[in-house]
Amino acid sequence: MCSSANHRGSHRRLLARVGRGAVVPARVDAVVVPSMRPGVTLRTAVGLAAAHRCPVVMLHSGPASVYPAHALAVRAGVEFVGIGKPAVRLAAPQLECDELLQGTVFARTDDLSAKRNLGLLLAMLAGWRRIAFLDDDIDVLVPDDLGRAAALTRRYPVVGLGLAGFPDNSVVCHANRAVGGFQEMFIGGGALVVDVQRCDSPMPNVYNDDWMFMLTTVQSAGAAVTGQAFQAWYDPYADAERARSQEFGDCLAEGLFALLDDGRALADADLDYWRDFLTARQAFIGTVIDRIGGVGRSPHERHKMRRALDAAAERCRDVTPELCRDYLAAWQVDRDKWRSLVPDYRRTTGESRLDEALAELGITRYARRAQATTWS
Repeated sequence: MCSSANHRGSHRRLLARVGRGAVVPARVDAVVVPSMRPGVTLRTAVGLAAAHRCPVVMLHSGPASVYPAHALAVRAGVEFVGIGKPAVRLAAPQLECDELLQGTVFARTDDLSAKRNLGLLLAMLAGWRRIAFLDDDIDVLVPDDLGRAAALTRRYPVVGLGLAGFPDNSVVCHANRAVGGFQEMFIGGGALVVDVQRCDSPMPNVYNDDWMFMLTTVQSAGAAVTGQAFQAWYDPYADAERARSQEFGDCLAEGLFALLDDGRALADADLDYWRDFLTARQAFIGTVIDRIGGVGRSPHERHKMRRALDAAAERCRDVTPELCRDYLAAWQVDRDKWRSLVPDYRRTTGESRLDEALAELGITRYARRAQATTWS
């Protein structure tokens, strides 16, 4: 994903970079994988769970099937729970900021944020403190990298793995890199270890839901990055709708993290701020579009890039300062509700209570299980 007030930095002031030799690995309590791609086996997630002697939770929908991952977990002797889409709809909280977008061009049908929210609730009820969110197209080659991130949660509530392989950026930022613009990445939910007892926000249904989740935590306690994960390749320009659907969340998250990067408060995100930021965002996209002709790619590839960037620019013009202000206000209400919910859900017994957690959420019948056989 993109980062910084200028849409291209890495929010260095907000992110501590910790080398592998600087921390002793700890254990994660669970690996949580939202999935909707066909044919996934969760080989990386199951391998990490085996190394950390912890469960794998697969939250699946769409064409994703639970059976390959379940079979792999059984062969590896790893505790596994696969939870289908009906449970996600049933247990995930309803958010006012999501309701605000319903019936508008900004509404999203994606269920990634709902899966991640369910993962957080399940963790709190099960008594898990440190969970690793891992996307199903991410590889982690060194299990101890996850352990180092877990150890760092004693200081930072959220710790990401540094991403190598294909960059994890929005379409606009992919294009910025392609035309020669300076482009880095911040941490994200694709490879993120979370201390669930110290994070006080849900994930709203927008692009950059993970940034909104981390926003106040990063503001108060900072964040860290360590180790390495590898993002699989995909074509960011294959469907212009990807860029269009990302644009509101990109505007929102970039604008808010720009405030933090400048040492300012979220209260400074008033109408004047959003007016200036959106003007700068539109100019940024326009500059990238103007430079596409100089990209050393085929005419077909340049056409796809331009089509995607035109879609982002069109959607950016739909974003108003009033919408950004109102969305942030709704998100603050959702955050307050989440914070009031957390004490009732939080379990601190020090032992896993997964069965009780599934029952309390009312989703036991939607869970496909495999018990661990490689550890007691």
